[in-house]
Amino acid sequence: MAKVNAVRSTSRGSDTDKRRRIFDAAEQLFARDGFAGTPLRSISTAAEVDLALINHHFGSKQKLFEAVIARRADIVHRDRLEALEDCRTRAKGAPPIEDLVAAFLHPLFGRAQSSPEWRNYLRLVARLSVEKEWVEMLAALYNPTAKYFINAMRMVYTEASEEKLYWAYHFLLGSMVFTGADSGRIDKLSDGLVQSGNFSTAYDHLVTFTSAGIRAILED
Repeated sequence: MAKVNAVRSTSRGSDTDKRRRIFDAAEQLFARDGFAGTPLRSISTAAEVDLALINHHFGSKQKLFEAVIARRADIVHRDRLEALEDCRTRAKGAPPIEDLVAAFLHPLFGRAQSSPEWRNYLRLVARLSVEKEWVEMLAALYNPTAKYFINAMRMVYTEASEEKLYWAYHFLLGSMVFTGADSGRIDKLSDGLVQSGNFSTAYDHLVTFTSAGIRAILED
């Protein structure tokens, strides 16, 4: 089993610091082992805090899990809205689809390129996106941004049907999720030539690939 990185080398620290360590440890373990496969005791060990402190702050593993997902969702939501609005302002009209796709993807992939914590979060969101039990939670957190993005596509492709707009988003999300999962599948397939964890290169190709697919669907 892969070693879990200790979030901090000491159990001392402020309540704010301990809470952050709990979040970071939980995020890493949930991303690796899933909700069911991650005991609270493993999180307390990785965060180097007492198990009672986790129960005090969150009450249950379910509540901690929901808080872990929500912690960065607000940041992603804010950055996506700002980036999408900036696209429309700079274009002075309908922006290129590549710019819209980049605005949607970069808040996650941009941070994941340089931050281990954001990389864990991207992997976690990717994992949850294919598990039906978390659909309602993810919908509540991410549907507002998704609808904003779909509306932005609608302004570019004014003749596209509603059905095609939603399919276009669906395939964008699917490509993002599989790439963000960093499963290592392409590493094996390419005998190491390509690495799924190379999010910088993956992001560039993902923007190109999904933009072309969206254009093909919505211009048809």
